[in-house]
Amino acid sequence: LRLLLLLLGSEPGAVVLKNDILDNVWEKSDTFPSNQKLWYLIKVLRNKLASIGISESFISNAHGVGYFLDGHNVAPMFVG
Repeated sequence: LRLLLLLLGSEPGAVVLKNDILDNVWEKSDTFPSNQKLWYLIKVLRNKLASIGISESFISNAHGVGYFLDGHNVAPMFVG
């Protein structure tokens, strides 16, 4: 959930750096962050989103830099 919230909190199409993800997602846990854990978490998140009809390409990889959301598929939603 922290990963999804971090990505959703960024500007659509803006790359969230891998180091920022590792710091923010694993900051409050007792586990050691790694690129392999991040890759696996992205895979799990993509699969969960796909199970509710959201394309796996919704989360894109900026090779070697980080991840970003497909800005064309992000729309603000307000519940009032």
